[in-house]
Amino acid sequence: MIILRKKTISRKLLPLYILLFVCTTKWLFEGVLDAPFFEDIFLFIAMVIAMIQNRGRIRYTALIWILFIANIIFSVLLHDPTVGRLGRAGLMSLMMMLILFIDYEPGTYSELYIYTVKLAVFYAIFLILQFILGTSFNNVYFPLLTPSYRYVANYYYGRKYFFGLIFNPHEIGVLIAIAIIVLILRQMICSKKKISRVVLAVFLLVPLLMTQKKGVIFVSLFVFFLVICVLYASRKQAIKIFGAAILITIALFFAIRYALAQGSNSVVLYRIAKFITGLAAGEISDSGRGKLYSIALREFSRHKLFGIGWRKFNSTILSSYGYHSGHEVNMDYLQWLCETGIVGFLMNIIPVVVMLGRTIVLCFRYVRRLPDSDKKWVVLTAVYTQFFTVIYACFEIPFYDNLCFGFYVLSCMIINGSYYAMKREESSGRMERTTERDELKT
Repeated sequence: MIILRKKTISRKLLPLYILLFVCTTKWLFEGVLDAPFFEDIFLFIAMVIAMIQNRGRIRYTALIWILFIANIIFSVLLHDPTVGRLGRAGLMSLMMMLILFIDYEPGTYSELYIYTVKLAVFYAIFLILQFILGTSFNNVYFPLLTPSYRYVANYYYGRKYFFGLIFNPHEIGVLIAIAIIVLILRQMICSKKKISRVVLAVFLLVPLLMTQKKGVIFVSLFVFFLVICVLYASRKQAIKIFGAAILITIALFFAIRYALAQGSNSVVLYRIAKFITGLAAGEISDSGRGKLYSIALREFSRHKLFGIGWRKFNSTILSSYGYHSGHEVNMDYLQWLCETGIVGFLMNIIPVVVMLGRTIVLCFRYVRRLPDSDKKWVVLTAVYTQFFTVIYACFEIPFYDNLCFGFYVLSCMIINGSYYAMKREESSGRMERTTERDELKT
């Protein structure tokens, strides 16, 4: 019976397995094969399967995402609809359309997060191999990449980032961070404790540091403490936990600074140590973001209503601002303003704010009373992903990245399902109380 149940769940989750496969294999479809259209094909198949499984019913709690989809498609069609931009718009739209058709109980998603841990371990091994083998690894892998992505891989490796197969270090960083959170929350919440989860989380922490992505590491740490507050803390306890988090952060800052003063030159912590050294010296490096922000604001001031076109910032700085390689704005909210104008920004931000609002409501009214351990750690992982994505979008582009956005989409499904379940339970509770009062009156 257990085996049959597991197979049934796996079949039901097939569209989401396809989603996770696609959003973690950009390196293959775009980097090696130079065939990004395969991503659209696989996601289209996932959407068709989801529609058939759900008999074409659209969940009303997800209708808000039609704004996001409509904005992307409208912006691309309005501004130079090239094949590449249409394909990318199709990819992001298909991801969001899965939110409309998939409606499972939150606990059902547990095996997907277990699969996420396996993916993180798989890619972490290649990252460690790159760290150990260095140029020997690169000499085998980099020639397989297209020229543009080979440039990206060489650019990051030359600046002491490690990434293995996924040549955008922040993406492999996000994948590993989510896997670590899954392992820690399962260990904390599930009644059956396993030392293997702790060992695996510690193992994954090393490649996470190797990615050198300060934003991923610091935001993950901050959001983790936030999730712990949601799980355990009263208001007074939350203040204590955040106080402890601040003390731990300060202690880590001075520990790394002390290690540097003693002559430590760790390759693993190279960029983090460089950042901390700069802070200690009163230097603040924005990694060139300031100039990109200025360009984005300038373009927005010229195209306030509908922007310059979704995903056109990258090519604009090449053609008009003398850059030799493409860059994103590195702040999603500003990039939305620049590329889609005020109208597009509102169409994008409304569903994001709605999802964040539902997440906050769940934190206060639903999460703690969940009796099912699988359901609780799945919902908390989705809460983590929601908070992480919204904060991380202040200085990176998770709403444009395949991997980051794919996991955000997964969290939206879980949050929507949990929010609906909460409303249903509360409505049922109100009906029962009303019935009891009526019976007492009679």
